[in-house]
Amino acid sequence: MLEGPGPRSDEAFQKLLLQFSAAAAQGTHARSLIHLFCRATREFFQVDGTYFWQFASAEELVGAEADGLMAERFRGTRPWDSEQHQRGSHKPSCVRE
Repeated sequence: MLEGPGPRSDEAFQKLLLQFSAAAAQGTHARSLIHLFCRATREFFQVDGTYFWQFASAEELVGAEADGLMAERFRGTRPWDSEQHQRGSHKPSCVRE
């Protein structure tokens, strides 16, 4: 957890953003920055998990990174299976491929 004022204060949020900026300025690899984002925002917002989706194509999302609850299961998941997508159904199912 970030030190200082309560987790939702403007000052604490600015510190969170500066943490990302400093890591990027040091040349941190994109994948590590995304992991830092997931970990730090989970701690900052005091939630069970944070998740980062990435576009695999113009119409397809893939779970790319996560921290916290079910993080290992999230990576590689897709919100719609191919059958649902072909039928035009957009109800997420988070299927692992």
